[in-house]
This record gives sequence, structure tokens and C-alpha cells, in this order.
Amino acid sequence: MELENTIIGLKLIEINKNVDDIKMIFEDANSNVVYILTFKGYLFETGYVALNKRVEHANLRRTLGFKAVTQLRYEGENPAEFKQLLIQMEGSDDENKIEIISVFKEFSLTTKTLALMH
Repeated sequence: MELENTIIGLKLIEINKNVDDIKMIFEDANSNVVYILTFKGYLFETGYVALNKRVEHANLRRTLGFKAVTQLRYEGENPAEFKQLLIQMEGSDDENKIEIISVFKEFSLTTKTLALMH
């Protein structure tokens, strides 16, 4: 499952951080499926609220941005061992960036079908 293409258009409904264990939950309301992205790493958010917004763009790459490299070095980590995922949310523009930057070595993306309520 290709991470970037899978989460584009999904709504980010939850972020859980416990030290370096990160879990991000995305919802596809059309198919009643949630996608659960888990990883050990770091999460950097902009000041604007990203929850309950749809993913407009996602980019997974080996080249890290300045903020990620600086933070990893500060934490005593080797930036060359990490990948960066940049998620841009709906409503983001040059004036008001609504982005989530995460860095990790490995990740897991699982799915869960939600039960329908009648």
C-alpha cells in the first residue's frame, strides 16, 4: 500500500503521541474504513488545527527538511536513518500553512472497517 496516495482525500480524525510512539488515524467516510498509521519517531505540527480536515497532499521522501534535521540532531539521532512524511491539509495556503511533518525509520499502515450504525 503506497502511503502517500492512500491517505490523500482522507480526513485526519486523531493523533496520539506517547513519547516517540505516534499513531495517526485517517477516516474514509465513503467506505467506512479507517487507516491507522503508526511509527516510532517525531511529529512536528504547524500552529493551525489539522484535525478533522482532509489530506490535500502527502509526500514521503528520504530528504529531510531543515526543521527535522535540526530536531533529530538535537535528540542525538542520525538524520540519514530517517524518512520524512509531509502532510498538507485542506485549507492550507502560503499565508496559513496547515501541515504535519513526521520523521521515522519505519511505519505501519493498517485498515479497519467501521461497523455501520442503523
